[in-house]
Amino acid sequence: MRHCLLPPGVALAVAALPASAHHGVAGLGAASLEGPGAPIEQSSSATLPAGKVFAYFKVDHADWKTYTAATDDEADYSTFWMAGLGYGVTPWLSLYAFLPYHDKVDENDFCNTHGFKEDGVAERATGGDILYVMPGLRAYWESVSLALGVKLPAWTDLNEEDQQQGAEGKENYRVIFSVSALF
Repeated sequence: MRHCLLPPGVALAVAALPASAHHGVAGLGAASLEGPGAPIEQSSSATLPAGKVFAYFKVDHADWKTYTAATDDEADYSTFWMAGLGYGVTPWLSLYAFLPYHDKVDENDFCNTHGFKEDGVAERATGGDILYVMPGLRAYWESVSLALGVKLPAWTDLNEEDQQQGAEGKENYRVIFSVSALF
């Protein structure tokens, strides 16, 4: 009996299918990558050079659409902060530590949450598809990268959309700033 293995390209394509993410990904950024095109809100699979230290900071501020004239418990804004350090142990091994923090503020300033950890709660009316447009700028100075972008929902198809106020895809805009450096 003859066995047929998947060609490596097919196996890689299947392994690289799109994955869902929430509030972007903490990662290498663009400071230690050479060349243009490093996105503001994505991570790279590149490792750090051996003996190098990487520092990272990101702020993601979302201003939510509101649907009632009253000051009630609709979400007003959310700000997500991320700080990180990395170290290149070898050319093929990097170690990272990231510290996330969030501020979620309601219009009535009553049901706000702030903190380094948020316990999961079963949610209804979540998920769907979103297409964002994100114009932005990136500047480099030696091994430092600064990035600023405005993320706007261009198209949404959300599950139970009328119940998703204060969720991704329901923002007026998001402002995202990041700085990363390699020492």
